[in-house]
Amino acid sequence: LYEREYALEPVVRDILRQLGAVVEEPVEKNKEDGWITIQVAGTTYEGVLEIKSAKSDQFNEEGRRQVGEWKERGIEMRGKIYKGIFIGNSAVTKEVDDRPDAFSDSWKRAAKLSQICAMKSEDLFYIFILHKAGKVNLDDFWTKLFTTDGIFDRKPFMPKKAEKNEK
Repeated sequence: LYEREYALEPVVRDILRQLGAVVEEPVEKNKEDGWITIQVAGTTYEGVLEIKSAKSDQFNEEGRRQVGEWKERGIEMRGKIYKGIFIGNSAVTKEVDDRPDAFSDSWKRAAKLSQICAMKSEDLFYIFILHKAGKVNLDDFWTKLFTTDGIFDRKPFMPKKAEKNEK
């Protein structure tokens, strides 16, 4: 999940599958990076993916705009409204702890207004590790992902202080 460019895309799709989602591979080059479906407590969530990596500290507006384009393609091609989901890895040449905020204030505002959920690939990795340790409720994760307009916040999934001290 710390890879770049085309190496990142299949890894993200695989992790989403391991977290329980059905993920369709992309059919056309330079279009959406996949379609995702998950069932949570009788609710079906459907989304379209944009998976990006960047050497720069922050993502530019192009990736966010692409998600909007893919949402529109879902309406035109599939007759459905999909949740736009952006998963990205920025500042790839820096250590994870040294990376600044991946999303500018204007990116965050536009993502919220566009009803797109954006998350860093490192946050997806974190959720995956918690899942493997039996410490995350996947229904809560998927509900949060699909109902977030703007930047996904992993804080609610972080172990509580008491859990950290037990180790």
